Amino acid sequence: MKCGRFGLASLAVVLLCASFAFSQEAMMLLEHKELGVHERPAVPFSHEKHADILDCLRCHHDFDQYGNNRGGEDKAQSCAACHGQASSQGKKPVPLEKAFHGQCKGCHESMWTAGKKSGPVTCGECHVKKK
Repeated sequence: MKCGRFGLASLAVVLLCASFAFSQEAMMLLEHKELGVHERPAVPFSHEKHADILDCLRCHHDFDQYGNNRGGEDKAQSCAACHGQASSQGKKPVPLEKAFHGQCKGCHESMWTAGKKSGPVTCGECHVKKK
């Protein structure tokens, strides 16, 4: 009986630790060295806010050579881990800056077009200069 309780307690601790290991920060700054020197300030991004309304695969994706979304095995990878490097199929993925703009701005624009409340779509609304 003691082994059963110990095993159950151990499993609970492992599951609790795993949830922290795979979670992302609620608020992050989209600033990657791969982008080089920024002309505009880096963009603050609320992961928590977006995760509440979007399917994770919208951003955490892994496309095969036919354009099918395999889902991505490592959801905690940085966008720069794939964008900007040659893919395993030998094709270059979308560059990081273009991926951010296409993903973020494109989604916001399509929501505005559909008459839904959305985020910013102009440069100065995302890249806010600090006062």
